[in-house]
This record gives sequence, C-alpha cells and structure tokens, in this order.
Amino acid sequence: MALSEKTAITLAALALALGVFARLFGFAVLPESAYADSLFHLRIISEALKTGIIQTPDMLTTPLYHYLNFAFYSITRLPVQMPFIRIIPFFVMLAQIILSFLIISRLFKSRAAILGGTAFVAVFPWLVRYSPVNYIDSFASVMLLLFYFLLLRSLEKPSKTSLAFLCLSIPLVVLSKITVAILLPILLVSCWVLLSKKTSKQLLVGVVSVAFVLSIAWFAFSYFSNPSSAAPAAETVSRALPWHALLPQNLFKSFISFFDFPPDSAFSNFPLLKQIQWLPAALAFALLALPLAFFALKGAWSALREKSKILLSMLSCFLLLLALAAYNSIDNNGVFYVRYLIPVISLVGFFFAKGIETEKPGRLKTAAFAALLLFAFYSAALSSFSALQYKSIAESEMPLYDAISHLPEDSKIASLNKYRQVSFYSGKESSGLAGIGSNSAGFQVYAALEGQGFSHLAVTCYNDDWNPAVLQELERQGKLASVFSRDCLNLFEIK
Repeated sequence: MALSEKTAITLAALALALGVFARLFGFAVLPESAYADSLFHLRIISEALKTGIIQTPDMLTTPLYHYLNFAFYSITRLPVQMPFIRIIPFFVMLAQIILSFLIISRLFKSRAAILGGTAFVAVFPWLVRYSPVNYIDSFASVMLLLFYFLLLRSLEKPSKTSLAFLCLSIPLVVLSKITVAILLPILLVSCWVLLSKKTSKQLLVGVVSVAFVLSIAWFAFSYFSNPSSAAPAAETVSRALPWHALLPQNLFKSFISFFDFPPDSAFSNFPLLKQIQWLPAALAFALLALPLAFFALKGAWSALREKSKILLSMLSCFLLLLALAAYNSIDNNGVFYVRYLIPVISLVGFFFAKGIETEKPGRLKTAAFAALLLFAFYSAALSSFSALQYKSIAESEMPLYDAISHLPEDSKIASLNKYRQVSFYSGKESSGLAGIGSNSAGFQVYAALEGQGFSHLAVTCYNDDWNPAVLQELERQGKLASVFSRDCLNLFEIK
C-alpha cells in the first residue's frame, strides 16, 4: 500500500513529538548522577570556579565545554547545582534538533524527508538518553552540526563573515571531544573541496590554515607543558583489537546496540525485564530497526552514486568514528562502542532523509515511516523507564552521600563504581581501587585501602562490586568500623 505525502508527514510529526516529549521527560526526571562522566566534568567546573584555573587530567579531556560552563557560571554567579546545571544541556538539546532541521531543510526538498530526518534525530535513543545531562558527547554533536550548518551557509552566500564563522567552528568541533578531534582532516578537506569554486584560493588557504592552527594549539600546549599527559591517549590506541567486533554474534549485538537495545545483562538486573527472554526480544527489535537501517544505507549509497560532496563529508565523519567504535570493541565485550558514535549519530538522520527522498511511494516507504513511529514509541519508553530507574537509585543513595559530607574535610573515600557520585554530592575526595573487585580476598582489599591512604569505604546498593562477605569479615577483624548503615548502604571507617 502506497503512503501519501500527507500521511507520511503526519507519522513523522507524531514521531518528532514523541522524541521531544521523551527529551523533556528526561530533562525533568533524569538525575545528573545517572552518567558518571557528567559528574566528572561538573567537578572540573566546580573546582575551576573555586581556584580560577581549569585543570583537566590529561589530553583526553578537551576543555571547550569546561570553558563554556566556567564563563556561564562566572557571569551569572549561579551555583553548580540543580536546577542550574541543566541550563546549558537544555540549550544543547534544543540546538541538536533545530540545527538538524535547518541542515536537512537545506539539503532536501521533500517535506516528508525533512520531517522524517529531523524526527530520526529527535527520537534516536542514544541522543535522547544523554542529552538532558552535562554529557560532552551531546555537546560535540552540536558543534559538528554547527560546522555543517555554517558550511552550507558559506556555500549559499560566501562572504568574509561567513568564512570567519566557519573557520572558528572547526576548532570548536575539535576541542569539544577528544574522539571528535580526529575528524579535523575531514573538516579541513571538506572546506577546501566545497568552497574552492566559490572563494578565492588565497582566502581559502587563510581560512584552512587559521582553523588548523587554532585546532591543534591546545594539544601542542598541553603536550609541551606536560608530555606525560599524552600517555593515556597512546595507551588507548595501542590496545585496540578491532576484529572482535567483526565476529557474527558481535555484529548482531552491535547492530541492535547501535539502535540502543539493552544488553542481555540488563534483562536480569531490572525487575520489569526479568520476565522477558532477551533473544526473541532482540530479534523482534532488529526487525523494527531494519527499515531504518535500510533507508539510511540507501541514502548513503545515493550520496556516493550522486557524488554529493557535503553528504560524502558527513559519511566520512561517521565511518571514521565507526572505525573507532570497532577499534575499542574489546572493552565492550566485542560489541561496537556506540557511545563513540553519539557525536555523529545525527548525521545518520540526514542519510535516512536522503533515502526517504529517493524512494518512490510504496510498501518500503510505508514500512520506513511505520518503523520510525514505532521506534519513537520504543525510544520514549526506554528513555523514560531508564530515567525513572536512575532517579529511584539516586534518591535511595542520597542519605549515604549526606553522611559522607559530614566527615572531616581531609577524608578520602574508597568507592568501586560510585566515586564520582560520592565526590560530587559529598564534596569529599573519592576514587576507586585498581585491581580490586568482587573476587578480591579480604587481605588484598585491606592492603589496597591502607596503602592508598583511604580513610573510609562507601558501599552502595546498585552497581557495586564490593564482596559483602569480605567486608563483614574485615569488620569482625576490627579493620573496618561501621559509621553509617541503611539497608544496603554502608559507610565504614578504615582502622
């Protein structure tokens, strides 16, 4: 059955509305502690406001988001706490959808394709779940979208002003996220290839040169100031084993993971999912995602066939980060590390729109819009459910963080998986224990605690690897003393 343009627009509009609802629901409900990386960056910002100096641990932590927040809180004099820490994420979330719409509306003419592509971006679960909090990957996606928007503007109306903004947008992309910094060659080549016929070579050389210098200046300064800061980056590159992601079972898991289907472990951790068998649910979800993937691939193929330079530039960005996601699959049980793709997932929406525009009315197009709407319902359900789960967990753990906040100022807290939450909410120094987990013996745990100068040990109810039997034995031996206990929350003093 052929789908009319009007019906397609209606389905896309409904999907878009669901995406906006899911994002706003997450914005209202999802706690900042849901994703520890968010607290890590907020902690850097908080310390910078106290000392006046922004200190990032190494070259892997690019500073743009910290400088933006530092300027915002310095000017407004607002505290780095709820609800004020949601102001910048709100505008990032808004910009992600608006910039996507502005870019798609310049690339395509079909209203169904424009709304369908925008809805794809608005409902994609990875973007929905991470956009409400201070997550740098979402910010990086907006910086990349800003670059392509300014590139299109420069193509439409080339001027010194538009080129100046385009030139500045490139270092903004590079300094937004370390994994996005590797896109620099693609961005520079895109500017040169697309603008060479509309701009004088002399001016274009200046734009590309200035953008390059501004992009690498911070990395060069960081390296020469502290050469050891490059070590984490070198270690990350040296241990990659990309072939794990190419195994058949991992390709299937990577496919459904890309569209944000939960791993099988989640089905045993959450009561609501315990009654559902993972494999049948995963196969059903794969069938739902298949039309979306087909039209995105169709759009990419059309871009290759037509030699659309702007879309080929976007495709290059996506493929490079896709390679990086496969490169680090060893750290994710052989599955593509999809979080690396968050900055470029919006670009997939543009290929989906391209696929829609090139497809004639028919069953395939009907399946695409039906799948898009069903995917929007799934995304809204997943993001809302996870937001409520994280909210419940955060509220249950707050009494522990409050107890830690009343400890002496020089206290140092050990926490295996929640040290960023402990540090952010209590204001006390906290870190994990390298090499210590649920299988560690009591003497190993105590030796690590004592050797690293910890004063206290915190135990949470969710996602905590402490072995209760080991801790009870250490308490009986008098090496740990209970300071706070409520249900499965515990705080011990180390003797």
